[in-house]
Formats: sequence, C-alpha cells, structure tokens
Amino acid sequence: MVWQTLGDRRALDSIDRAMNIFVATQQRAPQAGWGLQYSLDLKPAGARTYEPKALVTHTTAANIRQLMNFYRMTGDRKFLAGIPDALAWLQSVRVPVGQEQDGKAFPTFIEIGTNRPLYVHRTGSNVVNGHYYVDYNPEATIGHYSAWRAIDLEKLRAEYQALAAMPPQQAAQDSPLRQSGQPLPRYFINGDEAGSDLNAKFRDQSISQIVASLSKDGWWPTELRATSHAYSAPGPRTPVPGDYRTTRVGDNSDTSPYLAEKPVIGISTAAYIANMARLITVLRKNAAGGL
Repeated sequence: MVWQTLGDRRALDSIDRAMNIFVATQQRAPQAGWGLQYSLDLKPAGARTYEPKALVTHTTAANIRQLMNFYRMTGDRKFLAGIPDALAWLQSVRVPVGQEQDGKAFPTFIEIGTNRPLYVHRTGSNVVNGHYYVDYNPEATIGHYSAWRAIDLEKLRAEYQALAAMPPQQAAQDSPLRQSGQPLPRYFINGDEAGSDLNAKFRDQSISQIVASLSKDGWWPTELRATSHAYSAPGPRTPVPGDYRTTRVGDNSDTSPYLAEKPVIGISTAAYIANMARLITVLRKNAAGGL
C-alpha cells in the first residue's frame, strides 16, 4: 500500500526482504515445513510455554499460500520452488483415514528430526502451581490451543499446480508491485481479522440487524461470552481440587479467558471491528452505485 500510494521505492526493498524470509526459514526436506517462531539465527524456536520448538502444520499451510501470493506479485519462480517439498512433508504427517480428531487430520506440532507429533499438556490449577509439558501422548491435551488442524491439502496442491503451469508474466500481470501512484480504496478493511477478545465469533447478524443494534452512543451491546477472572492475587501454591487438564481456565485465580455460563452485556472490540468490516465491505461493493 505504501508503494502503490506513495511510489516510494524504499518500500520495495522491505517488501522483497519480507518475502524472502519465507524462503530462508523453510526447513530442508524431508521436513520442509516452518516453525511458529525463529531465533535470531533463523532456527525454529519455542515461544509461549505451550508452543514447543517444532515444525507446525497450519503455519506451513499458511506459508505455502503466502509463497503462491508472492509468485503472483513478482512472477519469480523461486517462491514456488520449495512448495512441492512442503506439500510432501504435510502429506507425511497426515494421520490415516479413521484416525482424525474432530475431522482434523494434521497434528499441530511435529518434532524436528523424528517427524513425530508432539502434544501439549497442563498440570496444576494456576500459573503458580502448574506448568505445561510436551510428550507423544495425544490424550487429554490442553483445551485452549488445538492439538490438531484441518488443512485442505488437495486444494493447496491443485492451486500450486495451476500456478506452476502459469507463465510468470501472466501470474503477475495484476501485481500491485507493478503499479505506483494508485489511490487507496475509499472504503478499506485489512482482511477479515476481528481482534482477539474472542467475542466476535458469537455474533451472526444480518447487515440490517447490525445497523439496527448499534447503540445511540455508537457501540454494539454484545454478550461477553468469552471472559476472564479479574486478577485478585497470586494463586495458591497447592493445586485446587479438580481436573484442569483440558479446561480453558484453571482455578478462580487464573485470568485465562473462558466461556461464561451467564455472559454479561458489554463492549467487545472484536465484535465492533467485525461489524465495521462487514459494513465497509457492503459500502465498498456498492461504491460504484454512488453509495
């Protein structure tokens, strides 16, 4: 957008380096996937205590899609070169038919070197007396971070094959990198992201309902089903009785988000962003008609 609008060539170097990091961080076959995070020397690394050092299936699928986008932007076939190995790796960790979990056939985390699935577990009832740990046991995994992923591998493969057969000039003919001095759209949204307070996904309203439900003060009253305990004090050092292995939240001292049985009405930034995005989408579609 900076390049399109301002025509500032300094943006092109940053864009190019950002695209190339996807190529640089892909691991070598036969484990040609990506991790969630990387160290400063570009090695896969762990992050949060429930994100072990590993290769990650849904991140790999997302990066394959990005590499295909980069080919559409540049016409440079180097962005397609690593995709066959990445697809082959995803196929290698796909569980057999009949062993899927809730229709999901790809374990989230895969151990580097062994290609074995890693599963994250939790013990204790809060941050003081509990901790996360990783093993090879798929039973009783944590509830707030899925141990399995749904990936449409066939669709990814078909999209790659279509792009691989497409000449570079044709693939990149509509690339925004080939244009500058273009105005931004009058009505603009950045993808479909609605924030992370977890309440937007519970709203399923029509456009007329979204307009009608806006309060006179300019916000949408929302059932705050996703909530958290208010911080009161450090949790007890002895685990509170109960099985917290798969729950979204621990004991009453744990401030992790969970789904409330009796939600209150309040302001959800995620619902606000989601509603604004839907309204802007409608305006953008009708802009040609003078709305």
